[in-house]
Amino acid sequence: MENATEIIHDTVAVVVEQDGKFLVARKAKGFLAAGEFGFPAGHVDEGEDILTAMKREAKEETNGVEVVGDKPFLVFVHDAPKSRTGPHQHKCHVFRGKVVGDLIPDDDADELTWFTKEEILSNPKVQEWAKTIIKEKY
Repeated sequence: MENATEIIHDTVAVVVEQDGKFLVARKAKGFLAAGEFGFPAGHVDEGEDILTAMKREAKEETNGVEVVGDKPFLVFVHDAPKSRTGPHQHKCHVFRGKVVGDLIPDDDADELTWFTKEEILSNPKVQEWAKTIIKEKY
């Protein structure tokens, strides 16, 4: 059987910083990590390139966020926080984004809100992968 370090899924995340705060989404009930916060993010679909996946996820998860640039500003690997498919890792491609319209959470999230850097790092409900992004780049 493969171990967690041999199974890697490509994922994308978008970081929107505005007025000293960062846009975060709270996972809705019924989803893995329900009640926890992270940046708008998701898996890259089969046959999809990283940038297309990021644009799709930004639209799906927020409605009003647009990806800035065509390359991630950070790529890192982390253990998947929770999984229905067994232990694996995520290779997370992180992009910057900006608000261009109304922010409306999708079915995955029950709230979109703004946290300061300090709130992200100190809140136990913020997922570790999101804290890693802040620690690495902000």
